[in-house]
Amino acid sequence: MKEVKRGFERAVKRAGLEDVTFHTLRHTFCSLLAMRGVPIPTIAELAGHKTIQITMRYSHLAPEHKRRAIEKLEGLGLRGEVVPLQVVDAG
Repeated sequence: MKEVKRGFERAVKRAGLEDVTFHTLRHTFCSLLAMRGVPIPTIAELAGHKTIQITMRYSHLAPEHKRRAIEKLEGLGLRGEVVPLQVVDAG
């Protein structure tokens, strides 16, 4: 891994880039996946994050999932009606 990192650092220097680290690639990878609607758990797995909380920082880039969730309610014939919740006795 050290060789890859050194090669990356040399390429960044030759390209004249500033403030670009190997982590920048990982961050860009996760950001692009989130912006294309890839589920957060999948991004976490691909990135090798140890916890989902690490990956959640990219969730703001994927607001589309909220719209898709709301669209699932369309066509239910509710038309702005309030639907009362029913309490179910679990015991």
